[in-house]
Amino acid sequence: MDRAIPDPTWKRLGFAERPDFHTSGLGVGIVIIDSIKPHHLVNHLNTRIQCVAVHENMTVTMRDISSMNREEDNRKGEHGLMSVLALAHEPILLEGQIHVGIAPAATFIVLDHGAFTTGEGERLKKEWNGFLNMGSNGI
Repeated sequence: MDRAIPDPTWKRLGFAERPDFHTSGLGVGIVIIDSIKPHHLVNHLNTRIQCVAVHENMTVTMRDISSMNREEDNRKGEHGLMSVLALAHEPILLEGQIHVGIAPAATFIVLDHGAFTTGEGERLKKEWNGFLNMGSNGI
């Protein structure tokens, strides 16, 4: 079954030209409420991606997922990873077209949501307040 490679995301969204990998999204902070797991395809973000989680006992932790390898974390998190990659993946050439994330120079905070668990609303409020109190890491 041969499937055609779709146009780059930036083209499908109506951008006149592809986003510049070094400047598109620079100075912008993007908060993603989802779970995420480490993957080598986000390593280029370095300190521009952090995962904030509030646990059942209301303690707050931050993970630098760009420096972790996949084997260090067996959590689910493909959906959050796909969201980050759509926004920030490095340029690749496929069938003569350059595909690149639409805001690859942005800073990303992933609020690990733990959907459908008891106390989720309170944990999200604490995550958000903790994030704001951290000075938002230059966002």
